[in-house]
Amino acid sequence: MIVENHLSADTDFGPPSSDVDVVIIGAGLAGTLAAILLGRAGVSVALIDRAAVYPPDFRAEQLVGYQVEMLARLGLLEIVIGDTVPAERAVGIRAGRRLGVVTVPHYGISYETMVNRARQHLPQPVRFVSAKVTDIVPGPDRQRVVLANGEAVTGRLAVIATGPGRQLLARAGIGKTAGFGIQVLAFGFDLEVEAPAFFDRSVLVVQGERPADKIDYLTLFAIGDRIRGNLFTYHGSADPWTQCFRQDPRETLRRAMPGIEDITGEILNAGPVEYRVIDLVGSTGHRRDGVVLIGDAFQISSPAAGTGVSRLLSDIDLLCNVYVPDWLATGGMGANKIGQFYDDAAKQSSDAEALRLAGYRRAVTVETSLVWRAHRSRVALQNKVRSQLARLAGQRPAGQAGMAAAWLGSGMAPPPLH
Repeated sequence: MIVENHLSADTDFGPPSSDVDVVIIGAGLAGTLAAILLGRAGVSVALIDRAAVYPPDFRAEQLVGYQVEMLARLGLLEIVIGDTVPAERAVGIRAGRRLGVVTVPHYGISYETMVNRARQHLPQPVRFVSAKVTDIVPGPDRQRVVLANGEAVTGRLAVIATGPGRQLLARAGIGKTAGFGIQVLAFGFDLEVEAPAFFDRSVLVVQGERPADKIDYLTLFAIGDRIRGNLFTYHGSADPWTQCFRQDPRETLRRAMPGIEDITGEILNAGPVEYRVIDLVGSTGHRRDGVVLIGDAFQISSPAAGTGVSRLLSDIDLLCNVYVPDWLATGGMGANKIGQFYDDAAKQSSDAEALRLAGYRRAVTVETSLVWRAHRSRVALQNKVRSQLARLAGQRPAGQAGMAAAWLGSGMAPPPLH
């Protein structure tokens, strides 16, 4: 018999079943939220993940802007954020100068907390199966998902939401592209600072100062009673700077970003340091019978561009609210049906914009050609003019539309609030 995790003593999902409408492989944020939306619509779902409780995992640690709006629209915000209290604004600095303020709620919350909270809200048509998937056999009508114990779950549609993992995708005949030439090195760490009260209401965004530093930006924010740092760079994992930061993040930050302590007070301690190397790649051979990819399983997003959660929310909205109901209403689950999702104009726009922003953030951070130097100067001037006009009009630039005006004189585009 399939071993199922009911997640809490109060949960009763009824008798087990190995045959469902939709099998979702991967119960991270994308897979879990997709299961909730489908379950609410009465679709029978098997949600499979090897981890009964999602473990600590350094990835998306903030929800802001479009992500918050989208979660609210889908009726998912409260179950993800729980009792998390948002910061009310983001304060930007560069080279020790305050650039401006953007007034947008920022939720600081660990990825595993979001996932485990969401798992507690799986509706009754969803069964959570704690098991390792070893194989997937797609077909034009039914998909067979094989578990490590030799048992199988079948469904009309298989959704792969396993992130960037290649092994299972290869089992389904799906490969990865050679990449888009963009690699991001993301660091996560805790800080102890002299002025922690600043983070009760604010997030601090510190932009890199020189292209040679290869630093896009650092964001500091509260997660509960901790001050958390996320740093996005274009260094390699073996670079001397990377090794210095991992060994002594406090002093490396001070050297790379002088003036940061004018706001935080003295940085008393930093670390330990977690890091991830993210290579932006897409998928090949994904147009096939019965299997659909969502989120990072389809295309890796740059964490510096802030589009990962936005893309996965866009994916699950389209898939669960538009395509799956239509697909289940008619016979078969051939590649022609699956292709409708990949060909959707909104999905293609979301994926293309994520790549564009990833390339832009890297170029505006590290490129030293005359074109990019001129671009940084032009952005600085535009931001300054917009800010001055807003002040003359007695307005404060706020929210997504006013971001460019809020980060005055930075010489670089502001980090996106997606």
